[in-house]
Amino acid sequence: LYFRDYLLTHEDACCQYANLKKKLARKYRRDRDAYTQEKTAFITEITNKSRKASAGKYMPDALNQGSFLPMYVCKNQAQIHLFM
Repeated sequence: LYFRDYLLTHEDACCQYANLKKKLARKYRRDRDAYTQEKTAFITEITNKSRKASAGKYMPDALNQGSFLPMYVCKNQAQIHLFM
């Protein structure tokens, strides 16, 4: 959730992730494990940034107050869906 919410509010990071996914999809077309492994550093970095900025957001009380947001697709890359 931290990763998703960060992408929702930081279009530059969203587009970086979309570009990374496209690049890795070409590079690791037949190697799903390598594709996933190569995304890990980016996802970890963004998740950690978001956790620091949103400390406690997904604690049980926050979850009960409807803090969920819909998925976001980069405006300039509308064909890219951000599935993790």
